[in-house]
Amino acid sequence: MTHSTHPQLLAFIVGPFEYIEAYTSGEHNGSPVQVRVYTLPGAVEQGRYALGVCTQALEYFAKVFGIPYPLPKMDLVAIPDFEAGAMENWGLVTYRTIALLFDEKYSSIAFKKQVTYTVCHELAHQWFGNLVTMEWWDHLWLNEGFATWVGWLAADNLNPDWDVWTAFVDGDMPRALVLDSLRSSHPIEVAVCDPSEINQIFDAISYHKGASVIRMLSSWLGVDVFLAGVRRYLHRHKYGNASTGDLWNALGEEAGIDVGRFMQLWTKEIGYPVLNIATSDSGEVHISQSRYLSTGDLESHEDEVNWWVPLSVMTHNSSAVEPLTLTNKSQSFNLPADGLFKLNAGQTGVYRVNYPRETLLRLGEECKKGKNGLFKNTSDRVGLVADAGSLSVSGEQKTSAFLELVIQFENEDQYFHYLNRTTSSVWSQISGHLSSIISAWYEQPGHVLSAFKALRRHLFSPLAHKLGWEFPASEEYLTAMLRIVVIPNAGYGADKRIVAEAQDRFWRFVRDSDATAVHPNLRGIVYEIVLQHAKDEAEETGVWEAILRVFKDTSLPTDQRYIALSKLGDTKSQALVERLLGMTLDSEQIRQQDVIYAFRSLGSNMHARTYLWSFFSRNFDFFHERFVNSMKLFDILIKSSIDGFSDDARINEVEAFFVGKDTKEYDRSLRQAIEAARVNAKWVARDRADVEAWAEKINALGW
Repeated sequence: MTHSTHPQLLAFIVGPFEYIEAYTSGEHNGSPVQVRVYTLPGAVEQGRYALGVCTQALEYFAKVFGIPYPLPKMDLVAIPDFEAGAMENWGLVTYRTIALLFDEKYSSIAFKKQVTYTVCHELAHQWFGNLVTMEWWDHLWLNEGFATWVGWLAADNLNPDWDVWTAFVDGDMPRALVLDSLRSSHPIEVAVCDPSEINQIFDAISYHKGASVIRMLSSWLGVDVFLAGVRRYLHRHKYGNASTGDLWNALGEEAGIDVGRFMQLWTKEIGYPVLNIATSDSGEVHISQSRYLSTGDLESHEDEVNWWVPLSVMTHNSSAVEPLTLTNKSQSFNLPADGLFKLNAGQTGVYRVNYPRETLLRLGEECKKGKNGLFKNTSDRVGLVADAGSLSVSGEQKTSAFLELVIQFENEDQYFHYLNRTTSSVWSQISGHLSSIISAWYEQPGHVLSAFKALRRHLFSPLAHKLGWEFPASEEYLTAMLRIVVIPNAGYGADKRIVAEAQDRFWRFVRDSDATAVHPNLRGIVYEIVLQHAKDEAEETGVWEAILRVFKDTSLPTDQRYIALSKLGDTKSQALVERLLGMTLDSEQIRQQDVIYAFRSLGSNMHARTYLWSFFSRNFDFFHERFVNSMKLFDILIKSSIDGFSDDARINEVEAFFVGKDTKEYDRSLRQAIEAARVNAKWVARDRADVEAWAEKINALGW
């Protein structure tokens, strides 16, 4: 029997490909499923890792979903010129080369994780999207949110030592919450009335907020009950279309509750709540919810949603998590007499928690107590940092409160050894928020930036020196990831030992052709540190030229070339910035699909972002015409050119530039970029004096 399918899932590919193949242990009509990875000639062995992931993931999904993969073959094809990261055509999944190919000897472990997840995400679509297709674009999240959550579920199954779900709390969830803190965000279920709107909703809301809401619901129902409901949903709607309501019905039937009643606001309304905590001497804790806006200027008409919120409370009184729920705009609860607790245990809930400053700092002290403290897993420590950092942006906490909190993590690795887990995600979260502050404060007095460098040295240098630069073959994945976080931060802090080591290794790598001098995991970091600490423009130009040669070397693995491209924008030299910008106009020098790497790098470089905006605005018509059929990429160019600003005058200039232009194709992305810049400007204006006072204290310590 031939079943109907959506026309967008049909693909044909013709080209001079090579392939390698394997077979699943599961069967389709009595025979194993044939799996092949196709590449251009000479690269096929770099598909070996993805081939193994694919066969295992197909078997895992067949077991989890209770429905075997319904086709006799699965082809994965690496394409050099491809707008999307990947596309889940049924039985023939297409990928950018960087999303599929991995060299076991020369690629980085961070890239290995990304290839694993991307392959699993696209294979999950064979069930979510292909076997059952969304009813209309309003329900895009049923495809993308589920494929994101299930993709990480499979990655966790294949690599349980990677601590995937803590990395999700550190990465995917913040991407969703940052975007959804803007007025210009959109609900998970968003009405699509014009074809131009479709590309603009393939974003962090449909993917990462969708996955975060699924994770929250699965945690509340229990993963086994949740997956049983998913199987019910897939069996009921296979080879057909479904809506969000169909999913809620299937889950509700399995769980014996009205899931839609609890969850509909999470998908139909924009935003998410912040829970404000007030304690009393009697031990009663008052919790109120309001919509979180990073601009910090919420108006009453924007705060009418009353979310159902699973609280999941951790206390000293019990090793178990107490499953409370907030069902009103405000409620009171009896919590421990010592007043110490953490909401959102495991960081599964999609919300922020705003503790009083004194409580926040007590929780920071609690992080120091190891097994005798309140915090029993890394996700809760990541969540504490994430909430405090975000609430400083909106003004619900002072930025100095966040900075005082992170200082308490100065010996984080020691305090957490009892779990035999390194805490790379905690350090990654701290690093990300420090980078956000420094990026927003980039035009502030020099003593402020000096204090941030001192803080980075104080926090990250001891671990960087302890871990060193080598990656032993027997080393745990999380230890390697920790090294990848702490060494660059020590370098950003101008740690003399780290900078000198990076420079020595760089020149051995590029002058002496010593491939072992810089491990693939650290090459991008070394490029950045050496560029930033060149003694003069002549040396900086020499470093930049050497990195450019790496990018142009087509014999290298794809990820290593793209790492080099993404670091060319880290230069302080105006001449080199302008040279890189000029290269983005020529597809012979930088492929059209790869221009985004240069723009992202320049947009995050405080020395380059004004040049980037000037260049982009002068060449706007050129880029718009060039990317007219690749608006997802054009959206990235817009955001990279705008959202790093924190000066109202420049933001006004941006707004004036677009007056009179037909922005329909990129309106949502433009509004989000401008609003993100306004958030930065308000943040700096609000907390400028607070941060300057903090900086004076730090500089006096002589770190």
